[in-house]
Amino acid sequence: MTVCLAAIAERSKAIVMVSDKAVTYGEKDSLAPMQYDTDVKKVRQIGNTLWYALIAGDPTFALQVIEGTEKILVNRPDLSKSVDGMMNALKAAYKKRRESLVNDLVLSPRLLTKELLVARPSELLPLDREFFVEISDEAKSLRTNSSLLVCGFDTSFQPHIFSVVSPGVVKNHDMTGFHAVGIGATMAISRLLVLESLKEDSLPLALYQAFDSKVNAEVMQGVGYNWDAEILVSGKKAVEVPGSVRNLVESVYECLPLTPLLLRKRQKERKYPKEWKSRLDTFCNRVMRGARRSSRRNV
Repeated sequence: MTVCLAAIAERSKAIVMVSDKAVTYGEKDSLAPMQYDTDVKKVRQIGNTLWYALIAGDPTFALQVIEGTEKILVNRPDLSKSVDGMMNALKAAYKKRRESLVNDLVLSPRLLTKELLVARPSELLPLDREFFVEISDEAKSLRTNSSLLVCGFDTSFQPHIFSVVSPGVVKNHDMTGFHAVGIGATMAISRLLVLESLKEDSLPLALYQAFDSKVNAEVMQGVGYNWDAEILVSGKKAVEVPGSVRNLVESVYECLPLTPLLLRKRQKERKYPKEWKSRLDTFCNRVMRGARRSSRRNV
């Protein structure tokens, strides 16, 4: 229950990552569903790499997938050099964790293991056909309620965005240059399409449009109002967008009329923040200057 989105910007030199901060309790246990805006961060660095994962849905499952990926990268650090390598590592970790979940929720309660189900020893009686089909169907339909949106740059300084969703399906979103996961994903993606988000967009524009899309996703129950934003550039760790800049973006957004034909009184009286564009440009230029220096050192 959330929305996480990312968009490539600044002529493919940066990636903007935005997420809400809502947490939902009680979806699968005895608690009545509860939602609250927290101070939790939904962006997680993957090990010591410069790849980052935005977490939507069940955080326990997602964090275990990330930890599983980190274990894979310990033995295969070369995988972090390319998007294909990272996609394979995340896919393997996701499927392994889902298999463990199937064992915990479907097989163990029936005193079964994967081996006893699919590779049953000849000395044991075969399982009843209906019983076997019932278990197989339940295992196939098990939903993890957890998605990850992974962002990073390869060793050629090319930006990449891909998603990992149940039951372990990996999709690359480099062609469009943006994507979203979570309950509000459809609304966020549709807004980015309406805004004609492009990889060539300046960083200030991309940051604003990402926030705009997150706001549009708030119509979905489960998407929180508070938000985080981080900017990723090649060769550097992600830079967190400070509260002062996030507040600036919010203030600019609130000044826009809902429609040019019907201006509400409160919108007429609202004034844009003083020198808002130069202040936003200053922050974004500082982030990009660091990226260019880092890229030169690594070439």
